Amino acid sequence: MLLEVSVCDSPSGWEPLAQPWQRLAAGQPMRSYRWARLWWEHCTTDTDEPFVLAVHDRRQAVQALLPWYRQRHRWLGRVLRWLGDRVVATDHLDLLAHPPAAAQAISQLARFLLRTARGNARRSEALWDMIHLEAVPCGANHTLWLLQRLQSEGLQLWWRPDQGHWQLPVPESWEAMLRQLSKSHRKQLRRLERTYLASGRVAVSTARGGPQLEHAFRLLVALHQKRWQSRGEPGCFACEAFTRFHRQVVQQGLDGGSARLWHLMLDGKAVAAEYQLRAARGWMLYQGGLDPQALAHQPGRLALVLTLQEAIRNRVPVLDFLRGDEPYKAHFRAIRYPCAQVRVLAPALGCRLRHAGYLAAHRAKWRMLAWQISPAAKEDSPEQAADRHWRLLDGEQLACWLSQGGPDPLLAQEECVPAGAEERALAAGARPGG
Repeated sequence: MLLEVSVCDSPSGWEPLAQPWQRLAAGQPMRSYRWARLWWEHCTTDTDEPFVLAVHDRRQAVQALLPWYRQRHRWLGRVLRWLGDRVVATDHLDLLAHPPAAAQAISQLARFLLRTARGNARRSEALWDMIHLEAVPCGANHTLWLLQRLQSEGLQLWWRPDQGHWQLPVPESWEAMLRQLSKSHRKQLRRLERTYLASGRVAVSTARGGPQLEHAFRLLVALHQKRWQSRGEPGCFACEAFTRFHRQVVQQGLDGGSARLWHLMLDGKAVAAEYQLRAARGWMLYQGGLDPQALAHQPGRLALVLTLQEAIRNRVPVLDFLRGDEPYKAHFRAIRYPCAQVRVLAPALGCRLRHAGYLAAHRAKWRMLAWQISPAAKEDSPEQAADRHWRLLDGEQLACWLSQGGPDPLLAQEECVPAGAEERALAAGARPGG
């Protein structure tokens, strides 16, 4: 199969990609055309430019998509990034590829990126200076295979840890769920069931659309902001772009069945709200809020218990807590999958020098902040330095990541590939320079 790569550098050029984009997203809302398009409409700045790479065959059928945009950074130059990153913190982002064509598509994309990198192309034809990718799972996925191809051709990769991605395989029954928890945790949950659920003090109100949706969304925003502001933090919905984006995602998601918005009533008063996204094979707990004045009643834990019980009744395979290392996820026996932020530098000397200067300024900033907080903290501990600072990614570590299992992307079954089949195809694929 002969494949070619093209750049879609205007939102209007995305329209012909909408149908194949949705097909390649395979029931994963965060990979969908709709999610990316709404993010572009609400969350971009004047320094951002569309840069979606489409891989198509001779019949112009789209076989793969790389959903990126290009940011013009005053220090780092032209930086390629995921559509959906920054404030929205989209998870499950990956190179979208039809499984039979994945190996060849990755090879063609690697060739294209190598050919158009600053230092390989003439200055007027170079398209990028750096690739910066957030939330890359440290497990086998198309993105890591692409990064390995670029590294094998001499491009320099840098990385630092990102927040972990947590998922809980849903057990067959509530009793099975309780058995896998600690004795003290089981006791706490059974007490909550007796006190609030069995007594009828708790009710759930689910938004169905129209005025009900707007009321539920305002309630989510209010409870989320109230909770975080009580802890001295601004809260996600303090960002107007974030709020506008999710108001539309919820509206369109409720119509299409990929979003659910509900709130928990305790003795007739709303004390918690949940905003969930529904993929082909699991539910994603994206955002929530609770009343800090009701903390004695544990509204957050009550909401999670109700979500788990509903997931068990509906035979949902996976409950996805997404990124973030909050302690409650481990308490409910969710599995943590490590993620990383990864940078690829174009081969031009200027790109490497600018990045080195950026890293030096970054380290100096953290040392100055540590000094202002506490003179005793001016020197990072090894663990803090490891989590905060960028370091080179060598081939051995990248190969180790590719040998591990990552979080379940929750795709429709027909888009999944038997374990090991795609890896063998990718390993046997032609090298980018070949």
